[in-house]
Amino acid sequence: MVRLIYDLQITGHHTEYISYLVDYLVEIRQKDKCFFVVSEELLEKFPEIVEKTKENNNLQWQFISTTEVAKIKSLSLKKRSFAEYALVEKQAELLSATHVILMYFNSFQLSLIFKRPEFTISGILFLQFYRMKTENLKERVKYLRKYWNTKFYCRNKQIGKVFVLNDKKTVEFLNKEFNVGIFQMLLDPVPDLKPAKKFDIRKVYGIESGRKIFLHFGSLDERKGTLDILHSIPSIEEEQQKKICFLFAGKTPESFTHIFTDTIHYYKQHSSVQIVYENRFVENSTMKSLFDQCDCVLIPYKNTESSSGVLGHAVAAGKPVIGKNLGLLGELIKENDLGIVINSPDELSGSIVNFLSNTDGSQAVNNLFLSQRSVNSFAKNILDV
Repeated sequence: MVRLIYDLQITGHHTEYISYLVDYLVEIRQKDKCFFVVSEELLEKFPEIVEKTKENNNLQWQFISTTEVAKIKSLSLKKRSFAEYALVEKQAELLSATHVILMYFNSFQLSLIFKRPEFTISGILFLQFYRMKTENLKERVKYLRKYWNTKFYCRNKQIGKVFVLNDKKTVEFLNKEFNVGIFQMLLDPVPDLKPAKKFDIRKVYGIESGRKIFLHFGSLDERKGTLDILHSIPSIEEEQQKKICFLFAGKTPESFTHIFTDTIHYYKQHSSVQIVYENRFVENSTMKSLFDQCDCVLIPYKNTESSSGVLGHAVAAGKPVIGKNLGLLGELIKENDLGIVINSPDELSGSIVNFLSNTDGSQAVNNLFLSQRSVNSFAKNILDV
């Protein structure tokens, strides 16, 4: 079998997942023949991932130019679905691939209603519709559109597996609702990372002694509840504010940067909370150090339909989280006793204050949660057709 692994995106988990597959193939499945079809930007920004495969002739790369990738991304969602399908079909024919793994299946949902390729297909489905809100007309229309798209692409016999991250309820619903067995749960992997040597979070960021460090990590924007964290400050008494440091680490979208930095500046001037913003992509070793040395991880995400890789890193570091009591993320926190859940942004300040009275600030590492989410298990599930 010749597999084609396709993903044009290089942000966040996209690059991480490709790296996990590469590691597994290099170390354990050396005889598997795979082609990685990715943006040439991955080679430019993460050459170490490609370098790992240089001794294995069974692992090859096909790089799509940044110009072509930009052209595809500029299209409407409908046109993009067919454009990406055409690209995959062309590459599969060129490389004689018999099975295609779509690392972001969402882009192909529409085109796979109509297209019947010669190769078989599997992929990872993010943000499925089952947990979407339907409180108003716009939300109900969106829900129904996704429902019918799913119903129709489920008729495509070339689709073998569609993975849903961490969500057993959704998998059971989709298989039963559409009378299929293609949907399978895939546990989001938690890598075993090594911290940066001699990294001291308090020295690096000048965090004052006596303050507990609340980490908010990743791609920072409105949907992550990033501003809610800052806006919780006025509800916290000044004496308590002196015991808090909010550490924001990660990049923000351009459309969000201005309001975010302005809000940080305001609360630096009008509160006693120490606010630190590490405005860059954080490498794995430093990220591991941040999680190991913080006291609590804040994940008050507004989009709770899916899980979060940040949750896994917090669990691996033995650090409790504060997150919404909604959707899949809320269920994971409650069912695995991973921290505190809140019902609204208004409750965030109270949870932060309550955490200050926790003299330890840590919790036992949930080894069962982690053992089920190994990188090798993740890679094996994806590659097994």
